[in-house]
Amino acid sequence: MDYVVLFRKICILILQSCILTFWIAQCGISGWRQDSLPDANSGTEMEPNAEGNLAPPLKPPLILTGTTGEYRRSHFHYGIDLATIGGSQPVYSVQDGFVSRLLYDGTGLGYGIWVTHGDGRRSKYGHLASFDSSIVDALKDIHPELSEWIRLRKHFDLHLKAGQVVVRRSQKIAMSGDTGSGPAHLHFEYLDGDRILNPLLYGLTVEDRRAPIIEKIVLLPCESGSRINGQTAPVVLPARALDCPDRDADCPKRNFSVSNVTIRGKACMQVQYFDPSGKSARLGIERLRLFQDERELYVSSFKSLQYHSAFRHLVFYSESSRISRGTVYIQNVFDLLPGDFEFQRSTDRGRISASEDSRISVVLQDAIGNTSILRMQISSEKPQLSLVSHLRSQSQGWSPYELSERMSDALDKSAGLAGPGKTLELS
Repeated sequence: MDYVVLFRKICILILQSCILTFWIAQCGISGWRQDSLPDANSGTEMEPNAEGNLAPPLKPPLILTGTTGEYRRSHFHYGIDLATIGGSQPVYSVQDGFVSRLLYDGTGLGYGIWVTHGDGRRSKYGHLASFDSSIVDALKDIHPELSEWIRLRKHFDLHLKAGQVVVRRSQKIAMSGDTGSGPAHLHFEYLDGDRILNPLLYGLTVEDRRAPIIEKIVLLPCESGSRINGQTAPVVLPARALDCPDRDADCPKRNFSVSNVTIRGKACMQVQYFDPSGKSARLGIERLRLFQDERELYVSSFKSLQYHSAFRHLVFYSESSRISRGTVYIQNVFDLLPGDFEFQRSTDRGRISASEDSRISVVLQDAIGNTSILRMQISSEKPQLSLVSHLRSQSQGWSPYELSERMSDALDKSAGLAGPGKTLELS
């Protein structure tokens, strides 16, 4: 028997069991906790006290290569990534505080440093080339072995006490590098307990006047008997730019449209998009809202995000998303699983109802406030002859993966686009 295949199946079963346990625990929750929801009306406001805004961790201008909440193969991306152009760059503390943790873990974060600030929040800096000599010297008496560990690149994880290594706002604490995973860049997180706060909403200034690009939407029949344009298969609608067709141009507002459709029953939507504001990178967005006429059906936000166990991001992103061979973000603009998720909320699970001459609007924003809007018109499907209706229903079927298939592809680096599964039932 192939033990590699057996081991892989065991891993999939364990992951499936963990997710099903979470799902079952959540199914008894009706509605949502109001205090856990993203504020649908908030935009890019900073902390009320300007003095609490963060100082830049690198010398400006800051250039994004990754944003909070982006798709990764097994998790959300926590924090932001910043380009370090021209080699290793000085890294600065974003606020007064003390160094509370130093780490080297090899292939993950690499060299990392945590600073705890006066309000209890922490800042985290990763993929460093080295710690500043002032920090290492301050720990000579407490941890004399630290210099040798750094020289040998030995794994360590030191937790320090307040007062041992005090740092000031904008004080140099490290040099950026490429240790751990990925090419050279600075990984930065701003934490409040176990929550990751989006640092772009707390005073970090990024030069960005480019709104997100909407590439296409997918409408899926999401209850028994539903149809899109007379078919039970999903309908893919490429988005058309109504203004500012140059993706690299400074356009803080963009407008898109797609072809009108007919719906019978209820439909669910997926949106494929990216933010063109990164340095040679396709970034994620901070907020998405779906409206049917004046009614808000769905809103998601990465204003903050909790650390989650692996694969919870598959509730949010389609299994066809990827970050290799060309980054693709495809967001489920509906509740794929029942329960309470702090990064999204919905009405009727985000399902679009068949309605005569109804207007659909999808609003995307990045953390800077650049906004894109897609508009479309839907109408109810007209009655058809039974034979015609039957023939149309025989179009190639589609449905999302079963959970075991999703886990298998998540572990398979060669996995590509989605394949057929069983009927999607959200009723």
